Amino acid sequence: MRVRGFRWIVVGVILAIGLYLALDVVALQYLESRGATELARAMTAEEAKVDLGSIPFLPGFIGGRISRAEVDVRGASGAGGLRVQNVKARMTDLRFNWRDLLALSRSIFSTRTTVRMKDPLGMVEIGQDDLGEFLKRHVPMVGSVLIDSSGIEVKFLKERLPAGEEPTQEDLTEAARLLPRVADGRIVLTLVGVSQIPPELRPRANRLEQVISLPRIPEGLRTDVRLGDRVFVVEANGTEVELTIGEGSEG
Repeated sequence: MRVRGFRWIVVGVILAIGLYLALDVVALQYLESRGATELARAMTAEEAKVDLGSIPFLPGFIGGRISRAEVDVRGASGAGGLRVQNVKARMTDLRFNWRDLLALSRSIFSTRTTVRMKDPLGMVEIGQDDLGEFLKRHVPMVGSVLIDSSGIEVKFLKERLPAGEEPTQEDLTEAARLLPRVADGRIVLTLVGVSQIPPELRPRANRLEQVISLPRIPEGLRTDVRLGDRVFVVEANGTEVELTIGEGSEG
């Protein structure tokens, strides 16, 4: 009888462990899925993925601390419709109020809350085609946009063309050159060459410095801007950062 009773205890323990592991996995997958959905919604993105680590997950989450998190957002749109190819972030040792994060996983418009983290690393990638479409929409006389390792080259139309007609080299001015940088926590374009542009088009060239309006980069992060073939990338990293998330009122 004792042996049989012991067997039932073992079976009960195994079942309890199995149920806990199943609950842990479900909770992790639920929060990752809901977090990604709300993130994509908040950033008007085509796709978002959230990775909150591995199991065991629930003890750390309910304790308000998880070891790492990663975010990958594709096709986000900033104010004015600038499409951002990729936004990636990873961070370690996150500390938070778990009830607030659970509420935010259901709706990004829940009460805002603060998340503290270590060693955050983020990247924002903007492609040439997306930037060109954006600049042409906001400054209609922009004729072409080229990104390379030396900067952003913008050529203007000498005169308006019929709708749908693509400009030739004869239709375009010499290039104005812009350099992307981060100022006061925001990505801005700085005009470094405009002397070749006809005087009547220079006010439009100056407007290019003001058109980008993306969310402010959190305080405490160091930034660097890299230019490449048809893309520019803003990287940000820090040691310990506090980030307020959510679209609702302060908690």
